[in-house]
Amino acid sequence: MGDANDADELLDSVILKVITKSSDNFGSLLLKALREAQLDYFKTEQRRRKRFELSIDNESPNSEVMERDGDERPVETAVELRQRKKRTDQLKLIDSLTRSAKTDTATTTIVEAYLFAPLDAKPTEIARSLGIHHETVKRKLRRLARRYDANRFGDVREYLAV
Repeated sequence: MGDANDADELLDSVILKVITKSSDNFGSLLLKALREAQLDYFKTEQRRRKRFELSIDNESPNSEVMERDGDERPVETAVELRQRKKRTDQLKLIDSLTRSAKTDTATTTIVEAYLFAPLDAKPTEIARSLGIHHETVKRKLRRLARRYDANRFGDVREYLAV
């Protein structure tokens, strides 16, 4: 949130406050005061950013690059690239799980409905949209989840919500 100057100012002010207090354990008092000052700084900076919208905060970080290049398409940030890669990995996983011979048409229909449903969709909503019982949806998804191989695909937490 801040830069090196803000950190130096914070450290200097905390040291001055701790020096004024006479204590036997200067080190622990300094660490505690520094931790509290840091948390206080983050809280006030977050509040300031919510209340006051600055023009420098509104500018996109790539605006200078776009002006120099004359290119109208925005440059993707690292977060957007990571989210896109994660989504592709999720789709590959779903495809490999549903491609096997053990998957019936109902399971593939349920998975496709989940792919096009909102992120917070529940099994009952998916079942209602497909016109089948919600327990059937839950059973089919559990059966599909049993085919997940952690040795082959890696940790399941890597595929969860983007």
